[in-house]
Amino acid sequence: MVITMTTVKQEKQRINQLLSRDAKTDENIDEIYNEAVDRLRSVVNQAFDKYAVDGVLVPANLHKKVTRSDMLLLKRQYEKLPDELELPEIERRDNYLAVSQTSQRGLITATLGMVLILATHKVVSVIKKNNQTAVNDEVHYIQQNNDLSKTQRKRIRTKAKKIEQPDYEFTANDDPRVPWLDRIWLDHDQMMNRVDNDINDMLKQGMRAEDIADKLFPENAESMRQDNIPKVLRNASVSAKRLARTEAATREDELAEDSFKSQKVKYYDWVTEPGACKKCLAIEAAGPYKFGDPDSPRPPVDSHPNCRCRRVPTEETE
Repeated sequence: MVITMTTVKQEKQRINQLLSRDAKTDENIDEIYNEAVDRLRSVVNQAFDKYAVDGVLVPANLHKKVTRSDMLLLKRQYEKLPDELELPEIERRDNYLAVSQTSQRGLITATLGMVLILATHKVVSVIKKNNQTAVNDEVHYIQQNNDLSKTQRKRIRTKAKKIEQPDYEFTANDDPRVPWLDRIWLDHDQMMNRVDNDINDMLKQGMRAEDIADKLFPENAESMRQDNIPKVLRNASVSAKRLARTEAATREDELAEDSFKSQKVKYYDWVTEPGACKKCLAIEAAGPYKFGDPDSPRPPVDSHPNCRCRRVPTEETE
């Protein structure tokens, strides 16, 4: 009996499908951060209108005790947070609330932080959904293109439920691996610090209304090359999109690993994505690879983040 397994042609088609899905995920993440830029701009404008004296806002204007009227700035953004928050969100929310009581400057920082908590929360939701979709689609792909027994199909489905979890420990790398949830909240902290530093730098110079539009939130190409808040969030978006794609690819390859093991695959080839880098082209050229050998490469852990290359079983020997 001839056992049917996926072919290089099928894997090439599969890669194109995955790239198309990645593009949609990228759009969702960009939309979230673009919305956050608009909300941050609104907060800074409101703070300027409230605290500027003679059209200038400087640190000395923001050292007074926080009043109930001041807290309305924070309240508007606090109320936008979801009712059910996870621990990383609760920790940062409570920290920002404490900072908001120190001074009016602290209040502005806290309000900006609330905006970024919501943005990160939304991105986390997108990546979680993307991981689940990646796992479910890969299970369907494996079952559709391989002759699997009922036992093998059940094993794949059982494995899939574990792999889609954020804290799943992958077999591809023995090195300590920081869970993606931790990484995205570390990115949040870095983003918050950079936004706050940009505002501090502007306050030291004496912030004017035109500075908000021209320097903190520029729209022209020349200004966008300098440090500013849209650039900070654009960098965060790039990082989140890379994380989403890499996490999906890692989960898909983990399912492929389980499928190979179940079907007693002995060797596999490396299938590159369109426009593959030199590293991946070299890996492809050096195949086939022995399945189960710790020195045999797996995407993306042995190639690079964002990698969309895949593995395909082959009957060739070393």
